[in-house]
This record gives sequence, structure tokens and C-alpha cells, in this order.
Amino acid sequence: MELPQAPQGDGKFAGWFCDGKEAEEDQILNDDKEFYAVFRQDIKEARISDIPASCYNGMEIKPTFTVKYQDELLTENADYTVSWKNNVNIGTATAVITGIGKFFGTKEISYVIEAHRWNGAMKTVKEPTALVYGRAERKCTVCGKTESKQLAN
Repeated sequence: MELPQAPQGDGKFAGWFCDGKEAEEDQILNDDKEFYAVFRQDIKEARISDIPASCYNGMEIKPTFTVKYQDELLTENADYTVSWKNNVNIGTATAVITGIGKFFGTKEISYVIEAHRWNGAMKTVKEPTALVYGRAERKCTVCGKTESKQLAN
């Protein structure tokens, strides 16, 4: 007996499956085996959480984010994979989400890599004395990194 034509269902028809694997066209349909249709969903319909701006650090920046399809939280490497574009230098970077398993297609989300934004000029936080060095510092308003310098005694 041949496998039936593609059935109608929610999503893109991915094929007939039997015993957890894709059925072959010449596979014999027995009463003791259960055949079922599998449909895949387009990852473009998933919701991806916002990715906040990151500060340049000279290395690849791969921020974390969540991917949801309807109310289901998807899992990386089970439902989708991620590849990265332009994620080292200052500018716009992109995460490319590719559906796998029950999902197909791709979806991209952009995020910004920017230079540190300091909260003003260096401020003295410890006055130097004749015996010890002092210290001035400032903080990045984006990533919270503190930059400091030693003040002579």
C-alpha cells in the first residue's frame, strides 16, 4: 500500500513518519505500525525577546534571548539554531535563527554594539595623600563597566 498524499493540517507538511522516523515510499503499511503526519511551523511566526545594546569589547558578542512560538518556549539546538553576523565591531549585529525539528525557515533579529557611554568625566573617589595613591573613576551607562585611573600621591 502506498503512503497517502499530503494531508491538510496546521503548518507545512514535513512527511509521513513511522516508529519515530520518516516513512519510506516503499514501506509496507502493517496494522501493527502506526503512521502519522508531521507538520512543521515557520520560525518567522515565533516571538524573539528584545536584545539590549552591548558595549564593544573587541570579541564576538553573543547575547542571550528567548524564542517563543505561541506560548511555548523553544530550545536552542532542539527547535532552532543561531548563527551570528557582524557581532564583533561597533554597529548593528544580527542573530539568525534557523528552525529545526518541528520548525523550518529563518528569522533575524538585530542588536546594537556601541562604544562605552561614560557618565561624565573621571571623578575622584579617593583623594591621594603623601603616603597612598588616590583614584578617579567613571562608569559606562550601558554595560556598567568602571574605568579608573590612579592619582599620584
